[in-house]
Amino acid sequence: MTTWRRFKVWNHWKSVSRVFGCALLAMDFEAERLGAIAKSNRKVEFKSGMSEFEVSEKEYVSTLQSPDLFCGMVLQTYCGLVEEHARDVLRELNQIGIEVLPLLDSKYHSFYEKIDHFPPPNGIEDWGEKILSLVNRSWDDVVPGKAKIVEVIVVRNALAHGTPEVTKRMLNRLAGVGGTLPWKEGTKIKLSYDSVKDYRDRLRSFARVLSDATAESICVHEIAQKKSGRGLKK
Repeated sequence: MTTWRRFKVWNHWKSVSRVFGCALLAMDFEAERLGAIAKSNRKVEFKSGMSEFEVSEKEYVSTLQSPDLFCGMVLQTYCGLVEEHARDVLRELNQIGIEVLPLLDSKYHSFYEKIDHFPPPNGIEDWGEKILSLVNRSWDDVVPGKAKIVEVIVVRNALAHGTPEVTKRMLNRLAGVGGTLPWKEGTKIKLSYDSVKDYRDRLRSFARVLSDATAESICVHEIAQKKSGRGLKK
């Protein structure tokens, strides 16, 4: 009997989703509670050990009412989970003898060092297609399709590198895979709970395809190993 492989990404995924929802709920509740009365420059303080933070009531409420920066931080976390999941998949495939080295940077020496520097800078449209092909899948198996996944990564990269405005380079990259952005060139990227949820669901589809296809490959390998073992005993 084989065991279906459950990847650690899903435990982390659940935790991040819970924090995301609870934090926005708390922000909305607190903003509504204080919005009508917090109009002064009186300070709101937070202390933890030797550290402390203070902000005026006006800035406090204004920040609670503008969660787009927090939403962007959550999106970056989801993208990080997907990239670590891809590394996890490559580790598992390497264990069962599937050739993964062509996807890794050859300038590093050990396998684990190469894995630590994955994904490469050529973009998810390239490395994503290659890793899918290792488990006999393609972008057609990912519900939103390649362009929709690339859109998420383009937005994440812009936010992560401190350039939250749409650039011509971003639009050109998406045009190359048949995609687009919901904002025009020069427009600031603003995320909401709904937009991050949509992006999260796209990433989850990609990660789920990798999970299920890799688990299937591992099961096939285990069955082949058991048959081979029985054959040797005979």
